Amino acid sequence: MQSPNDSYFDLNLPARIRQAINMMGNLTLGTLAKQAIGKFIYPVGSVISNTTGTNPGTQFGGTWEPFAPGRVLIGAGTGNDGSTSMTFTALGTYGEYYHKLNTNEIPAHAHGAVYQNGIDGGQGTEYDKLPFVRAGGQTPGSKYCETKTIGGGQSHNNLPPATGVYYWRRTA
Repeated sequence: MQSPNDSYFDLNLPARIRQAINMMGNLTLGTLAKQAIGKFIYPVGSVISNTTGTNPGTQFGGTWEPFAPGRVLIGAGTGNDGSTSMTFTALGTYGEYYHKLNTNEIPAHAHGAVYQNGIDGGQGTEYDKLPFVRAGGQTPGSKYCETKTIGGGQSHNNLPPATGVYYWRRTA
């Protein structure tokens, strides 16, 4: 509908526009128009991000909640890194900030050891990468080697380099 003033285009929703509109200059939308466009562009279940922390409902209407705080988003479905396939589901949670390795996760390795004759504390000769054999019940002249315990047993950081943003998910 053309307004009395040719410099305005009045649109009283609902409306259909069946041709391309070429806009020159700034477009200012009212609250209802923003909400109608927001509902179309961001239906329930949509996730968006921003760096201000402003709830998108103030711009697009609807109900939005903070989403995935402290988490990295990963695509749902089955992915393959070239050697392993893994399946991720929408809204599933994965990983951990810190992880303490168990024995099966430690890379295969060997420690240097000291070979001793008997249990009398005789002089030993240092060898590299001898297999670990636990001492116990030795008699003079028996051979064994022991290694020292190393490491602190602490968890290690699993976080990738990242930049924080606010994620929002539309719920209504």
